[in-house]
Amino acid sequence: MPTVPHTPLRNHAESRTIVIVRSAFVVTLLVSLAIASPASAYVRTTVDGFPDRPIFWMDRAIGVELASGTSMDVSPADLRDALDRSLATWTRAGGCTDVVLTDLGEASGTTTNLDGGPLDHHNRIVVRETDWPSIVAPETLALTTILYDRSSGAILDSDTDMNGVSHAFSTSDPPPSDHDDVQNTLTHEMGHLLGFAHSPVMEATMFAMAAPGETSKRDLATDDIDAVCDTYPTGAPTPTTIPMTPTSGCSVSRDPSGIAMWIAIVAVVSWRSRSRSRRECPASRADAITSGRLRGPLPQRSLRAARRAGTVF
Repeated sequence: MPTVPHTPLRNHAESRTIVIVRSAFVVTLLVSLAIASPASAYVRTTVDGFPDRPIFWMDRAIGVELASGTSMDVSPADLRDALDRSLATWTRAGGCTDVVLTDLGEASGTTTNLDGGPLDHHNRIVVRETDWPSIVAPETLALTTILYDRSSGAILDSDTDMNGVSHAFSTSDPPPSDHDDVQNTLTHEMGHLLGFAHSPVMEATMFAMAAPGETSKRDLATDDIDAVCDTYPTGAPTPTTIPMTPTSGCSVSRDPSGIAMWIAIVAVVSWRSRSRSRRECPASRADAITSGRLRGPLPQRSLRAARRAGTVF
């Protein structure tokens, strides 16, 4: 079973060092300190070590590719329809942003940033039905992995891996209560692609938890619209600094010196209980991922898959 690389990789074509940092959902390990806006609760992901330097897309026309045949639960056509609805939700949201997310068609491959491959400027979405990284908690629904330039915060590449090993996905409306909704998951993940971290607003699409069968994240809340309109305002430049006070979080990195490009991984897990989870930060390994400790049983499919993968509960 492949695991997320723990060492910097050299992309010779780009002459940049790729460094991996990780974050988890529920018990959150942020790529950098979470920065809360004084006007809204939304949070922009920032360059590690520079809490006033957010990451963002310089080109607001952003294309994604879907490996539509990778899900065992959802047909290629239904998977693509769900993605297209998620992309449309963020596109020109609220009438105050000119960001456009476009489906570019079938993915050119299934290798993602999670596999540690070189920067290829293809924003892929893949459902992993096998080989989910053993270091990532089975509760995790999806991981969005972002490559960005450390000096500017410009996003260069973003891939999303959905966890089909431990979760059953659905595009039914409403979805079965023991399935996870594809559109709900992907709308949240596309927020990460745009450079947004988890919001403390429970009604927001970017809130850090989702229950099985939930569909509320299909639609943006006011907090999400504020995020995209403030970050990518129609006809105006993206704010590239956020002089704000850091909130609680965990900062991780592998090499504090001379890094030109970084990878941010944002995890999405299924929320099995609305009870508050205990916050944990790794004590020693800078490249570790914090696994969410969720209260309540996983679906039987998740338990079987986790046991096959050797996960200890």
